[in-house]
Amino acid sequence: MIASLRGLVAERGLDHIVLSVGGVGLKVLVPPSALGDLTPGEAVHLHTQLVLREDAIALYGFLAPDQARLFHALLGVGGVGPKVAMAVVASLGPGEFSRALHSEDLAVLTNVPGVGRKTAQRIILDLKDRLPDLGPALSAGDAASEAVAGLVALGYPRNRALQAVEAVLTQATPNASAEAILRLALGKL
Repeated sequence: MIASLRGLVAERGLDHIVLSVGGVGLKVLVPPSALGDLTPGEAVHLHTQLVLREDAIALYGFLAPDQARLFHALLGVGGVGPKVAMAVVASLGPGEFSRALHSEDLAVLTNVPGVGRKTAQRIILDLKDRLPDLGPALSAGDAASEAVAGLVALGYPRNRALQAVEAVLTQATPNASAEAILRLALGKL
């Protein structure tokens, strides 16, 4: 299995990049949120998952290892294929998914394109006890959630805003205000 790749971004498409590794161009499907961070000519390290199907072989890549772990775990759920797993990673991110999973929040999961009520229930049933926390969970009404809402109001996509806030939660003091978290997150974007 291919666990990770280092190389240069040769091309960028709508849902993929072509990564030049040792003179070979590999098509790697990536979440839409990652496309903005991947510019042609730039060196990048991707955590990957190879998916073999009867009709195709596809390589999925993620900038963060927790995104790759979430994708891999979702593929183990019956009825969840790569397209739905990628939609979950792109829409929620590991921290928000973890919060939804452990609080059994069907509403959050069913907001993901391609995830209906039955699929959301299956994901919760299969992963709740098997999957550890993947990242800081943002609960509604707290300062981190307010910071995410502020970034979205400034025009950043929700998934990028979540990633930035999750990245700065380790730096922020436990009782940091939404404004302080927002300032730190803006530095990450």
